[in-house]
Amino acid sequence: MRYKNPKNFSLIEKTVTIATVLKNVLKYGSFFLAFISILFFEFYKYNNRMKKFFYRATENDTLFSIAQKFNIPVTLLVKLNNLKTEVESGDLLYIEKEDCLLYNVKPFDTASSLALKFNTTEQKILSDNGVDYLFYGLIIKI
Repeated sequence: MRYKNPKNFSLIEKTVTIATVLKNVLKYGSFFLAFISILFFEFYKYNNRMKKFFYRATENDTLFSIAQKFNIPVTLLVKLNNLKTEVESGDLLYIEKEDCLLYNVKPFDTASSLALKFNTTEQKILSDNGVDYLFYGLIIKI
């Protein structure tokens, strides 16, 4: 069996490959296969923690679905890729995930109230999210 570079796998391909490796371990009971599968899985987990990477849009992808997939705000996705229109199949998008808190804006939340709550400034909240004001339902990074 030949394994591809896990960096280029989609989530489904990674899941199928890990399942295949584990199935072979159970089928053949080989210590070597168990060792290789553990290394492969650790490599996969390490790559999943990458903060900056590229993603190729598929046929049914939208800005919203891609943002949800990677748990980032749509505004950040648009800003990082200078997007003027919706993504198309085959578009290569730059994804930047930061270790930050994502917050879903609730009714009556303001930039100043969130700045006080999270010990930051209004300007930082607005500029980090590429918006001039906050509105209900917006997911922002803090």
